[in-house]
Amino acid sequence: MKKGLFIAMILLMAGASFSYGQFSFGVSPGLGLNSAYLGYKLGNKFVPFVGFQYLNANLKVEESDQWYNWESDQIITDVETIKLTGNLYVPNVGLKYFVKQ
Repeated sequence: MKKGLFIAMILLMAGASFSYGQFSFGVSPGLGLNSAYLGYKLGNKFVPFVGFQYLNANLKVEESDQWYNWESDQIITDVETIKLTGNLYVPNVGLKYFVKQ
């Protein structure tokens, strides 16, 4: 998947170099939220772009407890596990403006 995306980006950049426009690409890893944008400058100061943000969160809490049961005269061990997993996909569309060339 990553290799195919890399090859597609290289081909897109090579195709953009033959035109009179400018290519804009960025990836920013953040605090749990990763994003990327892709745009193409067509000679003016405005660059329309599309982007994608992805958030993946995992949480696992495990708690173990021992207590003495007086009625049965035994030590009881309890283990409680909580698992939470989630993904958030956020596509976005925007317009960049370059103040100075």
